[in-house]
Amino acid sequence: MVFDEMNLAKVEHYFAQFLSVLEMDKGQRLIHLYDGKDSAKNGIKSDIAIRDNVLFVGTVNTDESTYKFSDKVLDRSNVIKLSMVPFTELHQNQQHKKIDSQSVSYDQFASFQKSNDDIDLKSSELKLLQNINNAINQADRNTGIGWRIVKQIGEYLDNLPDAFSKEIDRQKGLDLQINQRVLTKIRGSEEQLSDLLGVDGKESTLQKVLDEFDSQGFVESKQTIKAKARDLEANGFTI
Repeated sequence: MVFDEMNLAKVEHYFAQFLSVLEMDKGQRLIHLYDGKDSAKNGIKSDIAIRDNVLFVGTVNTDESTYKFSDKVLDRSNVIKLSMVPFTELHQNQQHKKIDSQSVSYDQFASFQKSNDDIDLKSSELKLLQNINNAINQADRNTGIGWRIVKQIGEYLDNLPDAFSKEIDRQKGLDLQINQRVLTKIRGSEEQLSDLLGVDGKESTLQKVLDEFDSQGFVESKQTIKAKARDLEANGFTI
């Protein structure tokens, strides 16, 4: 299911039932459509099941006409920022041929995934996430990294394709997850976030934590930290 410009309205208002249902066990994920004794009204059942073969994707804009996501939504999603295609590549992209798609059953899709109830992260990675969480908590005690995010980062890294299983590529995956799952939650005023992001010549405590793990890595995350710091300096706040 694809939601185009899903934050023109507050996502929590129309998607709250889905957020709650997706946390339930298989067989219990039912969305209640209407009240009534009849088992079906005009051929439509009163409840609809949300099964594992349903995925939700949405596009969002960040401007004065849209609403920000709450932490409840951010904790359950990956926010992927799309980069602009250089104008010099437009002709090259126009030459791409359309490829006939091939359907994949849910059982096939599920067979591609590794599932583990344990948190599959290295001790060094858990320490990094803890240090990031501590740094964020110093700026805002109501914001941080929850257990759900830690577990899902582990699942993401555990499901990297074999071609990306090398240590350097695992770290790139960790960089993407910190950028998509953690840094999206950092927003607020310059007074609150100046030390965390680094403005007015201050060293960013967040970037310092990343450098202690790997001074050469985390390219995506460090770019986002710098962009948010520029927002603080220019506007007094970042989103």
